[in-house]
Amino acid sequence: MVASARVQRIFRRYKLAIAAALTILLVQGLVVWSLRSLEEGEAERKHRRSKLPDHNSQDPKRDVGVWERQNAALSGGNRSARGGLERPAVTMATSSQRRGGKKRGSRPSDSRRKGAAGSQSQEVPPAVPHDPSSSQRNLSDAGRGGRGAGGRGALVPPLGPGEPGSVEGAPHAPVSSSDDVTPECEIAGKDALSALQRTSSRQCRQEIASVVCQHQAGRLMPGPLPQKCPQHGKHTHTHTHTLTHTLPLSPTLTPLLCLQQLTRPTFFARKFESSVNQEAIDILDTHLYGQYPPGTLALKGYWESVYEREDGLNTHTLSDVQLTTHTSLTRLGLQSLHGKGPDCKFESIGFPVSVNVYFYDDRFQGYLVKQEVQTASGGRDTLEVWSVPQATLQLENNLREFERLKHLEVGTEWDPKERIFRNFGGLMGPLDEPVAVQRWARGPNLTATVVWVDPANVVAASYDITVETEAEFTQYRPPLQRPLRPGVWHVRVLRMWERVAQTRFLITPLSYHTHKPFSTADDGWLHAGPAGNLYLEQSFQQLSSVLRLPSLESGLREAQGLAVLQGRELDAWVDRGLSSFWSPAGLCSSAGSACAALPSCSRTSWSSMSPDPKAELGPVKSNGRIR
Repeated sequence: MVASARVQRIFRRYKLAIAAALTILLVQGLVVWSLRSLEEGEAERKHRRSKLPDHNSQDPKRDVGVWERQNAALSGGNRSARGGLERPAVTMATSSQRRGGKKRGSRPSDSRRKGAAGSQSQEVPPAVPHDPSSSQRNLSDAGRGGRGAGGRGALVPPLGPGEPGSVEGAPHAPVSSSDDVTPECEIAGKDALSALQRTSSRQCRQEIASVVCQHQAGRLMPGPLPQKCPQHGKHTHTHTHTLTHTLPLSPTLTPLLCLQQLTRPTFFARKFESSVNQEAIDILDTHLYGQYPPGTLALKGYWESVYEREDGLNTHTLSDVQLTTHTSLTRLGLQSLHGKGPDCKFESIGFPVSVNVYFYDDRFQGYLVKQEVQTASGGRDTLEVWSVPQATLQLENNLREFERLKHLEVGTEWDPKERIFRNFGGLMGPLDEPVAVQRWARGPNLTATVVWVDPANVVAASYDITVETEAEFTQYRPPLQRPLRPGVWHVRVLRMWERVAQTRFLITPLSYHTHKPFSTADDGWLHAGPAGNLYLEQSFQQLSSVLRLPSLESGLREAQGLAVLQGRELDAWVDRGLSSFWSPAGLCSSAGSACAALPSCSRTSWSSMSPDPKAELGPVKSNGRIR
């Protein structure tokens, strides 16, 4: 009893220091676990190979040499056919073909190509075997015939190392002196390379490289972590770094440091991000303050600010694509009130007041745009419009082995660790670089052909992906020439040139450029598509007949007519495009409105102005708590 009383007195006396120490050591423990996964990932990668490339991890100098040698070796060949049908041009999604993204005027000189041809007998790498059922099989004999007068055959570049078929397994070349950072060691772990690729600052990349090298050398933190947590049946506990190494009072606090293992894979600094997963925060909140009463609203809701008018309108707060999209979504929301009565007519005043992204139960639910408006009586009000995305995926029947395909999506800012697009809702414009991502269930190995078609029926790209048995995600970003033609694009997944899945995505025309109204005279090039209607160095238009696409000529005529629109006509084009991908799910008034169709925002469950008990903060109480 005496010992127990002493422990309680010590705990009460040092509770603030204990809380601070807990936080620090929790972060340290998560850092160690994350960095140790780098070494495990590196060992695993050495035993597997990838069939899918990573767009950002290749050495361009090395790719040039391989491309030249293969081009020389394959030139002058004929394509093979399957079932009497000649294989149209298709590109393997590998490192060499990604050179197609550079400008056409920067091809290797003729003298260099001749040099490569002269040495092909010694330098050309051996052919890569392919699945006989793959559409890529038709490229295996590409070296026997040419295409057109130039005699250039299709290229079959070598595959790179990595984890088969998965996003994380895309081949990553070790960071070398040719990059813009100079690491002290060779970095090959997939987690570290993923962080380096997603970082836009050179200084940040250098710091990441330095920390990883220190960890690999054992100079950052101790390697082994003692297990201090008991095992109990609904629950597995993580290894935790106790206070034994830092504070003399730590033995009494060890049980407090045992954290329940989350239901999803844990990565450092990810499970505490509410837009991805609220579980960790909910566990900590419940531990500190107890359970919320049953029926409490908004416990599964999460609102995250994208833009506030007080921050100023600039390219760092809202891009031209975002500004165009959110002003259009506001117009579509106000149009949905037409016919609801004379008090339900509003006109927007200026730019949006705020933009929030809304999640419920860890699922993206759309955008909330707050807009100041003028009422029919001449007064002013602030409305909030909730816009939700519509489904875009279409799966065919009789998929057979392609029953594995569960989802197909195109977007930007793909996060391979969380396996989500950070650009929620896929807001894209003519200067963006979209990525196609496929999600798979486990099943038999297969090879699929992926084809991109622009709004004018131009076949922009075609490539094959190989999906291994254990692969869960595959992704590729074709290096398309920009600007991308605005309008509705389609990406198809094919088996033996038969469509098994298709998704659509929108390249939004811009109502604003540099936050000024779009002018055809100054900005018309943004809506004109790529030069010569060619997105890559190689044309894939011969696929149009196989894909049964409508006429290219009529598509180009329509696209040219749309490219010269501006003002209200341009806004109408933008609204037509967005209305096929988004729909208004709700509107509300900030202060109450004479329009009977508009509830007060504070009385809704979805508005950014509705009650959220998780976010309610007050003055610090006498016991040091805020709730």
